[in-house]
Amino acid sequence: PPQLLRIKAFEYREEDKDLVQRRIRLFYCLTVIFILCACSPQVKVYDIVKVPIKCDIAPTPKPAYTNNIETDLENILIYDELLQQDFKACSQP
Repeated sequence: PPQLLRIKAFEYREEDKDLVQRRIRLFYCLTVIFILCACSPQVKVYDIVKVPIKCDIAPTPKPAYTNNIETDLENILIYDELLQQDFKACSQP
């Protein structure tokens, strides 16, 4: 009887075999992930950071709209050029 007990102690059921195989696969996967993450160099990426500054320029008045399309377009283009000049003045140190 003691020999029979010893033999039965080493016999696994099919469910136990599957569980052991799953655990072994999980261990292998975690080991590979750990090795890949631990051995990879850490790369620092530097990028240009633009810091906003306060610009004390009086706001440009918006153009008045009339019923004439040509005059309106001309006023809008003038307004656009004035805004661009203001932005250039603020962006220069």
